[in-house]
Amino acid sequence: MALRRRYIVLILSIILMMSGVMIGAGTQSGFGTITVTEVDFQAVDGSLIHSTLQRPNYATDINQLPGVVVIHGVIQSKEWLMAFGIELSRRGFVVLTIDANSHGNSEIGTGAGAAALDYIANLDYVDSFKIGLIGHSMGGGIAWRAIADSSTNVDALVLVGSWVNSTEMPYIPSTLIATG
Repeated sequence: MALRRRYIVLILSIILMMSGVMIGAGTQSGFGTITVTEVDFQAVDGSLIHSTLQRPNYATDINQLPGVVVIHGVIQSKEWLMAFGIELSRRGFVVLTIDANSHGNSEIGTGAGAAALDYIANLDYVDSFKIGLIGHSMGGGIAWRAIADSSTNVDALVLVGSWVNSTEMPYIPSTLIATG
């Protein structure tokens, strides 16, 4: 009898675990409303930048949506801020969450932020006049540098637990600074 109870508990545990995996996978893709793609592109210095692109299925070259680049902090990878991408893409944004240079699967180098801005602005289904940038900690510094180095116009900047360096900026977009 005790052995049968253990098998029942084991089977129920496996069912619960698989249900959790399916719910997690569904959440990552907005339960089928978002296309999630791993994307690699090159920065100006030749370094390879690894990223995840989250695109609402209704984004097309006729129905262009705003784009957002998300950059993580030091000693992190893009997965750290994937929830930002999930929630933004569920709300009608095309989101590119990158591994900064020397982090995650990106190569050593510089220019990941500017390359990401240029990449997302050149996608057919992104409105290149509506681009946003989110940077956490070190990612905020990369975001500032990207705005200065890229020809892509950034309409909105969100800095989370980061710093502001406006002395070298020719253009400062609408900015939200979240600290704490």
